Amino acid sequence: TTPGLIRIRYEDGGGDDEVDAGRCKINLLTESDK
Repeated sequence: TTPGLIRIRYEDGGGDDEVDAGRCKINLLTESDK
C-alpha cells in the first residue's frame, strides 16, 4: 500500500480500491455536513 493512500473494501463485493487519504477525509467531512 502506498503511503497517503487508504485501501477501501466495498461492502457489495466489488473488490477493493486505494484512494488518496486527504480526499477521503474531505469526503467524510462533507458527508457529515449534509
